[in-house]
Formats: sequence, structure tokens, C-alpha cells
Amino acid sequence: MIYELMGLPGSGKSTLTRALVDYDPQKFCCPQVGSRFERLALCLGFLVEEPELALHFARFIFQPKNMFLLKYKIHLLTVSISKHQKAKKINHPVVLVDEGLTQRVLSIFEIKTNDAILRAFINKISADVGFMYLLGGDFERYRPDSTKPSPRALRGELYMSNWKKVINYNLSLAKDVIENSNRK
Repeated sequence: MIYELMGLPGSGKSTLTRALVDYDPQKFCCPQVGSRFERLALCLGFLVEEPELALHFARFIFQPKNMFLLKYKIHLLTVSISKHQKAKKINHPVVLVDEGLTQRVLSIFEIKTNDAILRAFINKISADVGFMYLLGGDFERYRPDSTKPSPRALRGELYMSNWKKVINYNLSLAKDVIENSNRK
């Protein structure tokens, strides 16, 4: 079974994933993507195997409001697509994806989503994918004065404030949509 972890930045998605894999590697694993070549191959596989999902992302990422940080967003999206594709190929009792496709829909863009879009997206993801929603988060890594500031933090305080509102809204909506669906 594949589980995507969702939550605000700093909510512990990666930390929980590493802890579970360390605790019981026979039960839990997390797909890791190595080289750019591997990421490219997995993304091409995604285009072939899941063209509807690929089109869904393309429609969002190339909207005028989403053109800020386009290279950064494409990088994040290809990492998540690669992890999704690799997770489908792993034969393990529980595969944890700490930055999955749903997380990207909710957090990569600066646009509030809606119930219909989220329901359609979640229904397009394999029925073998479950969701874990982590509470909390602190956006600490998005400080412009950190040692390796995020490109988002470098866009300024107004951008960050607006993006935080969008991601909080989108994650809250996703939690409700998933809880009211027949998904795990």
C-alpha cells in the first residue's frame, strides 16, 4: 500500500517517514530518486501511464498566476512524480511518499483550489494510494535569512504571506475532501 503524507511545511512529513523506515524497514520504505536521468525516465513513464494527471499538472503550472518560480516548481513537481512512479513499482507492505502528488497540488501553486478539482484529482490517483495528513508546521525553512533560503522566501514577505494563506486553505480543504471520500 502506498501512503502519501500531506501537511504544512515543517509538519514532519519527511521526519516521520525516516523514523518509520528506521523503526521497521521490513514494513516501511520510502522511494528515493537518485540521478536526473532516473527522474527524467520516471517522468516520461508518468506521461505515458498517466496522461490525465500529467495534463492536470500542466494546466495548473502554466497559468499566468503560477509562472513565478517556474523552474523551481517544475523541479519540485518532477521529484514528486518520480517518487510516485517509483512507489508504484516497489513491492513492500507500506510505501511512504513524503512529498507526493497531492501535496504538490496543494502547495506548489499560488492558487486556491476547490472541492471539484481536488475530488477529480484524488479520484485519478490510483486506488492503492492512501493519505496521511499531518497537523502543525512552522514554515521555518522559508526564512530569507536561513543558510539556504527557499526561492519562495526570496520573493518577499507579501508573496510568502499570500502563499501561506493559499497552502493553509488548500490543505484544510484536502483534509475535508479526503475524510468525506471513500479513500483511506
